[in-house]
Amino acid sequence: MHKLLRQYAQDMHKYKDQDFAFKGELGDYYRVMTDDGSWSLYSSSFDETCHSSSGAEIETQHVYIHGAGISRHAMHALAHKKDLTILEVGLGTGMGVILSLNFLSQYFPDLSVSLYSLEIDPAFVFWLERNEEFRRSFIKIATAQDNTVSFKARCQPFSLHIVIGDARKSIRPLIAKGLKVQAIYQDAFGPRKNQTLWTVQWFEQLKQIADANATLSTYCSAIAARKALQQAGWGVRSFPGIGRKRSNTFARLLGETDPKLLQQFEASPILAFTDLTCDDKIMR
Repeated sequence: MHKLLRQYAQDMHKYKDQDFAFKGELGDYYRVMTDDGSWSLYSSSFDETCHSSSGAEIETQHVYIHGAGISRHAMHALAHKKDLTILEVGLGTGMGVILSLNFLSQYFPDLSVSLYSLEIDPAFVFWLERNEEFRRSFIKIATAQDNTVSFKARCQPFSLHIVIGDARKSIRPLIAKGLKVQAIYQDAFGPRKNQTLWTVQWFEQLKQIADANATLSTYCSAIAARKALQQAGWGVRSFPGIGRKRSNTFARLLGETDPKLLQQFEASPILAFTDLTCDDKIMR
């Protein structure tokens, strides 16, 4: 892991293009300015950005901080004197990590929080460590042999554990040790190029790590992904999108699928994504 990060640091100095960000294991990444003035990254491999062009920061706040009900989970954890644990599928630029810390440190400064982020491309870790806001907010505490890089926040009991590898495999040790999460940010690259993290089997894995009251939120509104969630045992609902995005997806274990969505599922010939039908391309 240390050798990889040193190599990425050297590679970044080779490129003069102002839009080029870095070369990762899955190809080149380029900086993209979004409409709210915050930066995202474009992946040449996936031909997709990490965020909506309407605004990386606005989308992250809307879909994950508010969409996953972080405030409600935090209040519940404090009331029952428990910790809050969040799982993020896809570290990307680190926007979810930074905004989660900012929100929780402002409104719930005494709450103990652990955020686990699954990311296949280790170059994103080095990219995040170059982020000024991240460096002001976090201190690196360990790089473990199991490809986990850990940080702690400077301002509150907030720990970050970035687990490097294929998420379908790297989640297994977390499940095996009995980790339970209250909120899931399903933020993998979209199913157009990355179906493997939108299948029935993947959402069944997430179900294994989810607390009974867990919620899942995602920007994706593809009917095949929503069907996969529902078939994996999640109650699925739609909530409004932002910008050009009409809707996002919310799911919870203790809940029923919206009857209107069930009608759409029944009327649509589109099948749920499964490991048997999707392209098995290793993605984050």
